[in-house]
Amino acid sequence: MKKNLGKALACLLLVWHVSLWASAYEWEATINKTQAAMNEAIYLRYLCTFEDRGELYSIDFSPEGENERYRLELLSQRDAIIEGRRVVSYEFVAFAKKSGRLIFAFDYTMKKTNERSIENVTIGRDNTQKEEFTLHAKRHKPLEIAIYDAKTPLVGDIKLHVKSQTPKLQAYEPFHVEATFEGEGSLHLVSAPIFQIANVEVFAQKPKSELALMQDGYKGSQTYAFALVSDKNFTIPKQEWIVYDPKTQKHHTLVFEAIEVEVTKGFAKEELLDAPPQEETPFVFEKEYLFYVVFFLLGYASAKITWKKSSLKKKKNSELAQKIEDARDFDRLLTVLVLSEKEQFKMWINKIENKEVTSLKSVKRELSKLI
Repeated sequence: MKKNLGKALACLLLVWHVSLWASAYEWEATINKTQAAMNEAIYLRYLCTFEDRGELYSIDFSPEGENERYRLELLSQRDAIIEGRRVVSYEFVAFAKKSGRLIFAFDYTMKKTNERSIENVTIGRDNTQKEEFTLHAKRHKPLEIAIYDAKTPLVGDIKLHVKSQTPKLQAYEPFHVEATFEGEGSLHLVSAPIFQIANVEVFAQKPKSELALMQDGYKGSQTYAFALVSDKNFTIPKQEWIVYDPKTQKHHTLVFEAIEVEVTKGFAKEELLDAPPQEETPFVFEKEYLFYVVFFLLGYASAKITWKKSSLKKKKNSELAQKIEDARDFDRLLTVLVLSEKEQFKMWINKIENKEVTSLKSVKRELSKLI
């Protein structure tokens, strides 16, 4: 009888302990929709509410990441005391990569510090080498959603704005154009315009991304800027991007209309580049003068050739330096540097294109050191 009472008491204590553990906190998991398009933002929220201040507990829960089915990003994490109760919330945004049935079922671990560990800290004991805590691992209730294929990676409320200068310019003068995608949705998947135009050099600036993650996806803008250089008329081709709006369940097309650029006679490339060395007319030797010429060359030719090369190099560098100094703005300076085709100017070409410099005078001063 005593043995049975002992077993019953042990079972009662076990049930009581489990009950206390289970009632110390409560999790809630929610999803904001039952179906979504591929690459549409899916909002997930996990809420842990404690019965008290929950000071003995810490939570290990970080499911964000990417796999073949979806990409999951942490939107926010908050830990607060509300009316004497600890409330911990996690918000995530998911983007599905494949159609079909998708289930989110994440593991979490509750870590509870034991009273003995608290006593050691309170009374200053430092003789324990082992942390005193209890781990309780569980899995959240599954959240299920149906994913369908929208036939395009761009999903949401997305618009396109194109900005360009007047399409009439002088030869080798850069033509600037930029495309800005803005709105809310899968803006992080926008592809840049592609310019492959015969006889046109294209310089792309570093994309300007001003995006913030929100419940409905990325909100903000993504800007792509280009400079195109040619000595002939050219056409920037028409380009299109298909966008699916899940609110209206309709597709619409973002259009970059073709731009006809007229190039008038202005700079000639030979005027901007260093002049090529002139070929010298070969000297014709007569037999009767050969003896004298040989002695003359032995005494003078080496110094003469060196002097000519040095003079030619100085003349070419002087002409280039003058063109750089005469540039009235960054566009003109960029044209001179590009057409010079000198390796040492590449760094400054990139800086000017990316608008990393603001003082034309200081750039000219640095360039003069490279000539």
